[in-house]
Amino acid sequence: HRLKTSRSNVRVPAFVMEKLHLSYLGSSARSMGLYDGLAKVLAALRRDDLPVIVLKGAHLAELVYANRALRPMSDVDLLVAENDLVRVESVLLGMGYTPLEQVRVVDRDNKHFSYRSAERSLCVEVHWTLAPSTGPFEIDTAGQWRRARAAVIAGVEVAVLGPEDLLLHLCLHACEHSFAMGLKCLCDINRSLEHYGDDIDWGLLQSCGRQWGASRCAYLTFRLGSELLGIPVPDETMETLEPNDRDESVVATARAQILSAGTARGHLAVDTLWRSERLGDRAAALLRIAGVVFPPREVLAREYPLRSDSIRIYLGYPLHWRDLLRKHGRSIWRLLRSDDEMRALAAREREIAALRAWVSR
Repeated sequence: HRLKTSRSNVRVPAFVMEKLHLSYLGSSARSMGLYDGLAKVLAALRRDDLPVIVLKGAHLAELVYANRALRPMSDVDLLVAENDLVRVESVLLGMGYTPLEQVRVVDRDNKHFSYRSAERSLCVEVHWTLAPSTGPFEIDTAGQWRRARAAVIAGVEVAVLGPEDLLLHLCLHACEHSFAMGLKCLCDINRSLEHYGDDIDWGLLQSCGRQWGASRCAYLTFRLGSELLGIPVPDETMETLEPNDRDESVVATARAQILSAGTARGHLAVDTLWRSERLGDRAAALLRIAGVVFPPREVLAREYPLRSDSIRIYLGYPLHWRDLLRKHGRSIWRLLRSDDEMRALAAREREIAALRAWVSR
């Protein structure tokens, strides 16, 4: 799309344009199926008078990019009131959707439930907040609902986040995934700034960033966007968001994450535990490992068909360990054998842990 609409005189080989065109057609076809399912879900929720805010991809593709094929997505994210969760689930179950969590109980460490359509063509994540309360961020969900704007998505009247809340959400999402999504998150922000322009209240964004504890996320994401894509964030906003303990090594790690997106890696806290000389790092790694190996009963109840208040919940731990070995066993074995590639990934994991710690302060 950029190559076809830009005024550049650069000649692009025909085979390159053909490959990009086929990719565009594939994205367009996937979007047609996804939006068809989304339209039915949104219409059903509207018939039951259930307010909904359409988040991220579906909002961006339709309104911000103004072309569904330009913003691919793998699922749909919706924000509903916590008090409406039972009714929303009833609507989805009535449409043939299957919940992915075995037990669906709102708790401090979760923020959404997932449902898959009967034909497995669409996954809908139903949020009641944008971040769990166990984390460092305190999301003003009530304020987001007040600032939400009316919109039409997939032909249905719904709401979307205001531009300030949208930008902060994109920054939080990028940091949540340690920028492993590559340039996609920065492209979303860049296009949102182009779309909303002077309609953005930068003072409100700064205020919400402080209230949520997300100023570091916003600073880091905006800075990388400015450096890599020329995203036009006002200098005054960047000066206000910039923390006193700016760490250039954290910026470098985030930049490397963006530019090496797609590189497989695991959570290698075990390497930090065994090889770090700092007691604090080893203690933190030990806690991370313990949390993964021995998760709370409520977490097990969401993974397996067991009740958290039953003695049978302890049967979930062997199942959990089995699944951990299936997912990470090979990586841990290679790490124990001092595999060079795994050692390099372990070093990257330590850098990413420092990045997460910095944005969470």
